[in-house]
Amino acid sequence: MSRRSNKFNVVSTADSSYFGLGRVVYFDDRLNRRAILGSLISAVLLMIWVTFSGKMSTTEATTFGIVGACNFFFTYLIAQELDPEPRRRAAGLLGGLLAVVAQVFMGAGDVTMLLWALFVIRMFNRTSGSRHKLGDNVIILVAAFWLGKHDLWLMPGLTAACYVLESQIKEGYFRSLYMAGIACAMYLFVERPAVTPGLTLTYVILLCVCVFLFAPELSVASQCTARGDRDNRPLLTQRILMGQGVFLLGSFFLIFFCGDVAIKSLYPVWMAAAACGIYLLIFLIHDKKVAEAQAKDSH
Repeated sequence: MSRRSNKFNVVSTADSSYFGLGRVVYFDDRLNRRAILGSLISAVLLMIWVTFSGKMSTTEATTFGIVGACNFFFTYLIAQELDPEPRRRAAGLLGGLLAVVAQVFMGAGDVTMLLWALFVIRMFNRTSGSRHKLGDNVIILVAAFWLGKHDLWLMPGLTAACYVLESQIKEGYFRSLYMAGIACAMYLFVERPAVTPGLTLTYVILLCVCVFLFAPELSVASQCTARGDRDNRPLLTQRILMGQGVFLLGSFFLIFFCGDVAIKSLYPVWMAAAACGIYLLIFLIHDKKVAEAQAKDSH
């Protein structure tokens, strides 16, 4: 694909903002208010639980609760990127609840991973209505480097692959290839462990269940009615599917090469995926019942 034909020139870039993937969280939106409230309640409940169970000190319990709040809210946001259909936004609340429950058994997780996943999925589906810009690239690359230095050595390579894929799909941005080069250069500063970490069977089974629940989302991407926040253009099916596919394949490779460390970092994202699948099933059943009721009324 030539540079001329591949250059991103559809979404308006007239503004001078250094961030293109950010989305405004409106406080007058009912679901957003519930997500914020759910995050605060999760933090308090987790702090109380670990404090009175004697598992952590007060300082550690506070950190655990704050991470729990972040897990709830980021899972809420990520669910809306994995399934951008506006009528199914409530799936994010279910995902947040699942993430908090999982945190009780799997630990605090890694908020940096959630930030990376949120921005990378948005880079593909462009729900923000804009391409990724300088500030977004800094967040993605810094997060990948940080994760790469903390046992997830595959992250720079995975990030590079994401940028290359983004540059080649419909309305791709050719400068993504420059970011891929920077991500590859990070390997000079990341150490690969001599022994591949192991995998816990229970975690693997849990992830297989999440994949099974999320799989139907791939079949409804073409029916998405969402539009970009800034440009108000319909989202491209190819880009939605690519974001979902990168999530699935990227998670597989990361878990395969990095073991349980990757699972404990990624589990809130998988809870978001499971919630999307569960809510999709509920949504389709409800739609079918409504259609049957309308058919009876028409007769």
